[in-house]
Amino acid sequence: MNLPELCANYRDENGNALVVPDIIVHRRGPDGPNVVVLELKKTTNPEPRECDIHRLHAFRQQLHYSVGTLIECETRSGREPDITISEWFA
Repeated sequence: MNLPELCANYRDENGNALVVPDIIVHRRGPDGPNVVVLELKKTTNPEPRECDIHRLHAFRQQLHYSVGTLIECETRSGREPDITISEWFA
């Protein structure tokens, strides 16, 4: 999957965009299974939400994770702390 340039959170030695999730649940080794990939996003993070969604899709496509989830954490001043599951891809 081609990750939009804006959404690359890491790069390899050749400058290619890499997908590095916040949390993964899997069994080590090539046989897996790869179960869940999570992206966590604070509401104060200015990066577009779509980038998190692109990264989840890329990780699921490339490494065959069963579920991808975007979790948003309310961190804005004056608001009640909260956690919301914004996207769930299964």
